Amino acid sequence: MKKVILAIVALLLTVSVEAKVIKITMADGSVRVFASAELESIEFGDDAMLTVTTYDGHTINMGNARFDVIDIDDEAEIVSIKDTVVSLPIGDDPITRQVKKMDFVYPSVDPQGNPVTLSGTVLIPLEIWEGETKSDGIILVNHFTTMLKQQAPTRGFFGLESLYIASPFKANYICVMSDFFGFGVTERYPQAFVQGTANGYASIHALLAARKLLTRQGIDYGSLLFNMGYSSGGFDAMATLKVRDNEYRDEVWFDKTFAGGGPYDVNACYEDFQKTDTTSFICGVVMTMVATNELQKLGIPYSDMFCPPFDTKIPSWVLAKEMHQFALRDSISKTAKYISDVIGPKIIDSSTPEAHKLNDAFTAISLIHDWEPDPTQKIYLLHAREDDFVPFSSAHLLLEFLKNAGYENNIYAGRTNLQSNFAFKKLGHITTGALFALETLFALTAWPTIYDENHQMKESYAEILAQENSSALTTMLLMNEVGIDTGWLRSLFSQMQETVDKIIQDPDKQKSEDEEEEESSTLLTLLQTYLDLIPDDETEEAAMNADCGADVRTYIKRLRNLLILIGVLG
Repeated sequence: MKKVILAIVALLLTVSVEAKVIKITMADGSVRVFASAELESIEFGDDAMLTVTTYDGHTINMGNARFDVIDIDDEAEIVSIKDTVVSLPIGDDPITRQVKKMDFVYPSVDPQGNPVTLSGTVLIPLEIWEGETKSDGIILVNHFTTMLKQQAPTRGFFGLESLYIASPFKANYICVMSDFFGFGVTERYPQAFVQGTANGYASIHALLAARKLLTRQGIDYGSLLFNMGYSSGGFDAMATLKVRDNEYRDEVWFDKTFAGGGPYDVNACYEDFQKTDTTSFICGVVMTMVATNELQKLGIPYSDMFCPPFDTKIPSWVLAKEMHQFALRDSISKTAKYISDVIGPKIIDSSTPEAHKLNDAFTAISLIHDWEPDPTQKIYLLHAREDDFVPFSSAHLLLEFLKNAGYENNIYAGRTNLQSNFAFKKLGHITTGALFALETLFALTAWPTIYDENHQMKESYAEILAQENSSALTTMLLMNEVGIDTGWLRSLFSQMQETVDKIIQDPDKQKSEDEEEEESSTLLTLLQTYLDLIPDDETEEAAMNADCGADVRTYIKRLRNLLILIGVLG
C-alpha cells in the first residue's frame, strides 16, 4: 500500500509556496525541480519507488529517487552542479566543450510584479571552473522562441550559448540563462512570451543571483558583461536593458547589448501582420495573443479571439507546451492561408471592445515607453528589412525611440554607442539569425583584445575605425604600424573558413528543379548577397543609410575586402 508523504500539504499550509521548491534526485544523478505549488502529492510505493502527482493530475514515476525541500526566501540556491558537454553540431563532427552546468533557483517577480521563484542555469567551461583559464566575463543569454516544456536551459536545452562556448575559437565566457516565467519551476503557468519587462526582470535577477553563486563557489567570473538575444530573445534582451536602465544602473553595467529580430513594438508588429494577412510566423502571433490574454488577465473568450476550429485548438496547443513552435505553425498553416482564417472577426475588426482590449494590452507590453534609456550603454541592433517573421517596422520604431532619447547611431562599431545594421533587404528571419550568431561570436572573441581594462576601446583601434574610406589593405597596415597583433583575427577567420559552410545553411534560397540538395552559403557569398540586396533605388537606399548612419555599401565592401585580405574568403 502506498504511503503518501504529507510534507507538501504541510508546507503549503505554513509558508509561502513561492519560497519553496522541491528537488528530486534520480538514481542516475539527474535532477528535476518543481515549484511546491506544482505538486499535489509525493508518494513512495511498496517497492520504494517515488511517484509525484502534479497540480493537473499527471503522475510521474521517478523511480528509485529522493526529494529535498529547498528554501529560497531572499537568496538564490544551487540545485545541482554536474559535468556536461556543450555541443555545436557541425555535420558529422560536432565541436564540443566540457562544462559545469549549475542549475539554480532564485527570487524574482512574475509578469504582474508579484514575488515568485524562478529557475536558471549557468554554463562554466571546465577550464574556468578548475582555475586553469581566466574567465573574460559573463554572457547573459535570452533564449529565442520556445514552446516545449523541454526547451528550457535547466532541462538541457541550449541555443546561442552552445555557439559561444563550443565555438571553434574557444572564447572564455560564462553563460547565464533564465528559464523565464512559464518554464522550469514555473512551467505550470503560461509562458511570459514577449510580455513587456517580465523576462527582463527574470534575466537581471538571474544575473545578480548567478554572480553571488559563482562567488560562493570561488569562481572569478571576469569583468566583461554582455546581454544578448535574437527573435523573442532580442525583445527580452532589450527588455533586460530597459529594466537595467530604469532600476539597476548601480548594480549592472553591460559592455554591450546585442539584439536582433525582435518585436519591440508588439502593437506595430500585430498591425503589420494584419495588413499583410499572411501566416509566415503565425505561431509567434498566436503565442503572443494567448500569453497576453492569460497573463494580463484580459478575459477575452477564445471563441472571440480565434476562428473555429482554432478557438479550441490553439489555446490547448500553446498552454500545454507539448508541441514545438514550428509544429504549431505547420498545424495552423495546413488549413489556414491567411491570418483572417485564424483570428476571429471580433479581433480583426479594430472597432470592437475585444480588439480595443487586446490592442491596449499590446501597447502596454511594448518596450518603447516608460523607459529612460542610458545613452552610455552600447547597443547593436540587427534586423532584416523584409523579415518574414518579425516586421522591420518594430526595429525602426525602436531605433527612432533610442535616437530621441539621446543616442546617435552608426553601422560602424566604436563610432557611436548605438550600432544599427539594417542592410539586409531580402534575407529571412532564420538566415539573419545565423548571421547574428556569427557577428556576435566575432565580437565576443575580439572584445578582450580591442577593449582595455576600463571597458574602453583601445586608442589604436579607435583611430583605425575613425579612418574614412580606408581599404582593407590600409586598415591592416595601420594595425601593423601601431603594433597591434592581428594574429587572433587571422586565426579566428581561418578557423571559420573550415566550418562556415557547415554552420550556415541558407533556408531562404530556393532550390531549382535540377538541384539534388540545397547549397550552403559561404561567408563570401553572404557578403556579396548583402551588396546585391541593397536597393538600387536612391530614395530607399538613402533611407537605409539614414537608419544605419553610414554608407552601407562602403561598410559591406570594407568588411568583404578585409576578410578577403586576411585569407578567410580568398
